[in-house]
Amino acid sequence: MNLDDLRAGLAELAEESQPTDLRDRAVATSRRIGRTRLALVAAATVLAVAAASAVVALGRDDDRALPTPVATLPAGATSAIYTANLGGFGNLAVWNGSGVRTLYYRDYPFGRYAGDQFRESLTVSPDGTYLSWLSNAGVHLSRVGDNDMVVLNRQDGDFRVSAGCTVPEWTSDSTRLLITSWEPESNIVEAGWFAVDGGAFTVRDDDDELRYACDVHTNGDWLAYTVSPRLGTFETHVRNLRTGETRMIPDLSENRLDFEISSVSPDGERITARLIDNASDRHLAPPRTLQANHVIDTRTGQTLPFPLAPGRVAAQQLYYTPGGDLVARFVEADRSWLAVYAPDGRLLGEADEPAEVRESVLLRVVMP
Repeated sequence: MNLDDLRAGLAELAEESQPTDLRDRAVATSRRIGRTRLALVAAATVLAVAAASAVVALGRDDDRALPTPVATLPAGATSAIYTANLGGFGNLAVWNGSGVRTLYYRDYPFGRYAGDQFRESLTVSPDGTYLSWLSNAGVHLSRVGDNDMVVLNRQDGDFRVSAGCTVPEWTSDSTRLLITSWEPESNIVEAGWFAVDGGAFTVRDDDDELRYACDVHTNGDWLAYTVSPRLGTFETHVRNLRTGETRMIPDLSENRLDFEISSVSPDGERITARLIDNASDRHLAPPRTLQANHVIDTRTGQTLPFPLAPGRVAAQQLYYTPGGDLVARFVEADRSWLAVYAPDGRLLGEADEPAEVRESVLLRVVMP
C-alpha cells in the first residue's frame, strides 16, 4: 500500500465514522502495531542470543563439552569382549551397558605362560565369565576382569595340553572345556572334557578321530572339526555328541588351500568359516584370525546367502550363539557395528560399536 492509498482510506473512514469510533480504532491500531514491533524485537533478541550461544559453544574447551551418549548393544546382548591383537600382546576390552572397560594385559597372571600359545588359544566362556588359554602347564582359567588364575591339569600320568591346532572349546553352559592332551613318553593322544568346577578330566575314548582333529568348535550337542586323512588334504566333519551321527561337509577342499572355522550352529546344519583361496592369505595371515565371512551349509558345502541389505559391506566376523542366533560384525574405515540375526534370517538388533574397540578383534558377544 502506498501513501496515496493510505490517505484515501483514512478520508473515507473519517466521513463514515464518528469521532469516538476514530479514536477507538486508532488506539486499537496503535496497540496492534506496538505488539507487532514487540514480537519482532523479541524474535531478533532470541536469534542474537542463539547466535552468541553457538559462538560460545564452538569455542568451548573439550572438557566442558556435552557427554557422549553410551553406545547400546544389540537387542538381547549383555556384553561384548574384545582383544586388541590376536597376533601380539594386546589389552582386552569389555563393552557393556555402561561403556567400554579396558582390561590391561599387565594385570593378568600370564607370567611365563604367555606367548604364542596364549594368543593362539585365548577364548571366552559363553556366559562371559572366564578367559581360558593353553600352555604346556595346563588349561588356564581367569575370571574376566580379575587377576586370579587357576590351572587345570590331568592327574593321571604326565599328560600335557598344547595350543597346537586347536583351542579350549567351551560347552554352551560354560561348565566344561574340550581339550586334546598327549603323553610324551607313550605318545598317547586323548580328547576329553575338563570340568570348570573341580577340574576333573573325562576322556572321550570313543572319539579316535577327534584326538587328531584341528580347529574344533562346539555348540550344544554338535562339534565341527577338521582332520587330515593324508598329507596335503583335509576334511571337515560335524558330529552329534549325543547320538554319534557324523557327516563330512562335501566340496570344501575343492580349489581351496585351507580355511578357518569360527563356529557351528547348535543344530549342526551350518558352520561359519574364513575361506582361504590364495597363498598370500594363507602364509601372511596368522593361523587364527576369527575373521569368518561365510556361512556354509554342512550338508551341501555351499556358501549360503547372507541376510544383508544391498550395498552393505561384507561381514568381517561371524559366529553362532548357543541359542542359534548369528552374530555378525562389520568394519569400515570410520565405523564398525554388530548385528544379530535369528535362525530364519530376521534382523533382531543392530548397534554401532564404540570407537575404542573398532580396531580390535571380537572374542565373544554374551547372549543370555
